[in-house]
Amino acid sequence: MLRALLLALVAQAAGTQENGVAKSRTVVGELIRVDLSRQSVTVKTGDKEPRELDLAVDAETRFVSQGRALRLADLRPGERAVAVFTEDVVTGRRRALVVKLGTSSFAVPDPDGKRPRQPY
Repeated sequence: MLRALLLALVAQAAGTQENGVAKSRTVVGELIRVDLSRQSVTVKTGDKEPRELDLAVDAETRFVSQGRALRLADLRPGERAVAVFTEDVVTGRRRALVVKLGTSSFAVPDPDGKRPRQPY
């Protein structure tokens, strides 16, 4: 059931650019900040030039760890994270669609149905 929900969310996110919202992207890294007051999470990428990406979360954002659904308050910094997000091309605001915590870099499939791209 949860897997079907995740696949539906990823498929929905794979749409083309509409109303200034770009196609979804995938980022792999470490969850370094959870801000309950701002309703956001920050993921630090592990590539050659590490970046910190702030991702806004909302009621539609799904959090998953080991096949179980989580809430924003359940997240803890320091965990490996794979996030699927969209970025508004006008405002630059990033919104998380799915945040998967765990050890696999392939925890969330690429919205195009392929393996996740290189970290953002």
